[in-house]
Amino acid sequence: MSVTEWLKPVLSALIKIIELSADLGTITATVIAAIVFFKNGPEIKSLIKTLNNFAHRDSMSELRIKIELLASTKGTEQASSIEISSLFLEICGQIDGSPFLREELSDISSRMRNAASGRKIISEPQKRAMLSKLREMVRHLDYANFGDSVKSASEMKR
Repeated sequence: MSVTEWLKPVLSALIKIIELSADLGTITATVIAAIVFFKNGPEIKSLIKTLNNFAHRDSMSELRIKIELLASTKGTEQASSIEISSLFLEICGQIDGSPFLREELSDISSRMRNAASGRKIISEPQKRAMLSKLREMVRHLDYANFGDSVKSASEMKR
């Protein structure tokens, strides 16, 4: 009997022991994770809500910056009209890219997209009307999001 013939069953048994140990380790880790999740479920849920609210607030602050940039652009010349159309479409892209914003701001997004895609130059009164509506909608969402943030923070303290 050569060394390799003798070593094959030993290595095979060793591999089976290692595989069994890995499977038992996976099962143990899963059970521990389940226990931690069920024991600390409300805290984990509150943490996820807080992170979600942070992401919403970040999107809202970026949107507010674009709104102010749009407000500072005057639509009197052809070049600035192109810039306004670009900002409208950029805002629409941000709204459409966020499920939270898309759900809440789809109406104004489609109006802005239609105005920017049209052949006519966007007039200053038209821009201001959409800008005012967008500002109010963002302000409303910001207040609602702030209320959710406060509720999540109070839930985490319990």
